[in-house]
Amino acid sequence: LSAGTMGVQREVQRKGRAGAQPRMGDRVTMHYECRLASSGKIVDSSKLKGRAAEFQIGTGRVIAGWDVGVMDMEEGEEAILKVSSDLAYGTSGRPPAIPPNADLEFTVELLAINESMVAAAMRVKREKIALEQEEQMIRQARIDHGGSLPGEEHPQQADRKRKDRDTDAQASSSRSISRGSGSSASSSSSDSSRKKKRKRSKNMKSGQKDKSRKERKKSSSSRKKHKKHKKSRK
Repeated sequence: LSAGTMGVQREVQRKGRAGAQPRMGDRVTMHYECRLASSGKIVDSSKLKGRAAEFQIGTGRVIAGWDVGVMDMEEGEEAILKVSSDLAYGTSGRPPAIPPNADLEFTVELLAINESMVAAAMRVKREKIALEQEEQMIRQARIDHGGSLPGEEHPQQADRKRKDRDTDAQASSSRSISRGSGSSASSSSSDSSRKKKRKRSKNMKSGQKDKSRKERKKSSSSRKKHKKHKKSRK
């Protein structure tokens, strides 16, 4: 609740049985934990006391915030009730744990409607035993069917499929790496070939230049000899 807000805010943490809501005059059984909204400090808890709270709605036996908030809950529901100080302990507070004008937050679990605490505890115990028996039956059925129920995948088959997927993924990765390496090698070979071609071309050009120089030199030498021979005849 923000400063100055009055009333009750409810935040459902776990849904209960639809349609099973308490009405004015009903007796409810619930667990709760009370905290100061300002600091989050726990100031009261039925679980720490080892006993669920039981009260009749609308008789003034509890704070008004409970009467208002719990009536919106469903049996089996767990919720956070944010209660402003005017619907909690008001200007008097509840010394020493709760100061005056303190907004409170309650984590509440509505265990039963119109059941005594003993009956509610027995019902919860029966539901817990029934759940454990159901889980045991499922485990036994899996054992009888070789580890899986009809329609379920056998654990060993699931494990083999998982290993096959891992193997395929590794093989695919290896092929990708191999293709990448082949591409690199091909690129390297192509570069080397181009370098060799450039070198041969350069050598050929150099050879042609040397040949041309030699031919010019030879031609010049022949002309000089011819001139000398003409002079000698004269």
